[in-house]
Amino acid sequence: MIYIIFISFTFSLFTKLNCQYVTDNLLSSVNSIVCQNPSQYGFIKRDGTSFHYTVADLTMDWFSAENYCQSLGGHLATSKNSDDDKYLKSFLGEKVYNIDKLNLGFYWKAWSSQNSGYWIGAIRSVLTNTWTFVDGSQVIFTKWASSQPDNDDNNENVLIDNFIFSNDTYIGWNDFAPFSYNFHVICQLKC
Repeated sequence: MIYIIFISFTFSLFTKLNCQYVTDNLLSSVNSIVCQNPSQYGFIKRDGTSFHYTVADLTMDWFSAENYCQSLGGHLATSKNSDDDKYLKSFLGEKVYNIDKLNLGFYWKAWSSQNSGYWIGAIRSVLTNTWTFVDGSQVIFTKWASSQPDNDDNNENVLIDNFIFSNDTYIGWNDFAPFSYNFHVICQLKC
């Protein structure tokens, strides 16, 4: 029951307050439980940091992915520098190229059958057109793909790190509408 209320609460925070992030204070009770034994919840500690990471078994839209990570006391993974970027790609590994893992139930099936990636925990403010990570810090390091961000249809306010299946090519960051596709999920937990 608490879990359902928590997801409903966090979803309303994102939709009603222009995608405002959920502070670590709101996650502290869940975080303190998971941080007692992160490996029990599938997390692996990143050497030399206080961060732990896990990959969800399912692909999800951005809001579902962030809510899933919050239910584990964390957020979607953030890529704040080139070391983070390399680590996340290696952590996800072969899963980004496995077309069988991609949920093709959304409307751009032809596009999504060739491309995949993972959600990054960042949002664009529709008021200021600036990017912020879900932990509240400003996005400084970027890996935008060519011609991105483009805010197509004025509703691409979250982002993915994008790949092409057919030739195992890395594309780069792309802004997307939060409910448009299901992509891989990497959760980041700070303990």
